[in-house]
Amino acid sequence: MKFFASGLAHRCVVRFDELHGYGIVSQVDLTAWLASIIDEDVDIRKAFLNVPLLDELKNRSSETHEVVKAPWTASVYEILKLLLKENVHAIALVDETDKLQANFSATDLMHIEAASVHDIRLSGKDYLKKYSRGSLTPISFLNNETANLAETLMMFSGIGIHRIWLVDSPMYSTFTPTGVFTVTDVLQITHKHFVS
Repeated sequence: MKFFASGLAHRCVVRFDELHGYGIVSQVDLTAWLASIIDEDVDIRKAFLNVPLLDELKNRSSETHEVVKAPWTASVYEILKLLLKENVHAIALVDETDKLQANFSATDLMHIEAASVHDIRLSGKDYLKKYSRGSLTPISFLNNETANLAETLMMFSGIGIHRIWLVDSPMYSTFTPTGVFTVTDVLQITHKHFVS
């Protein structure tokens, strides 16, 4: 927990058996384990339900959680350059009205191996439609929503996602991204309240 809460890495190698060697544990594995404990133990569930997530997130450095976004008509090549320039794992793809349309992450780039070299010229929208449709439905919370730590851990675990976008209004309205939080943020809050 302490290692993952530090944000240094999303997975680590652990020695689990003298005979069989090593295995890999990820942040998502840890959230799945926490979710199972929350599900099984009523007292622990109540404690996690009492931690207001967005209040905790207000204490983060705004510089490290700024929304990095690009038009979803930008090419994959332009998106790649932006990911590297901003040193982030994902960017929000928005339409011409600044409405959140997709989540483009490093995970989506795994499909480049199966793609043709010309696909790097595709727009982010067309690339995701072709190779990673799940990213066209980004998970989001309203910025004023009263989300709690228990619900968020269950969501990260159940869907296997790494980030949730904060938006200014519902999907049928402007739906502009205003922030983002990740598994690392949730583990830091868990560590602060229940481990440290």
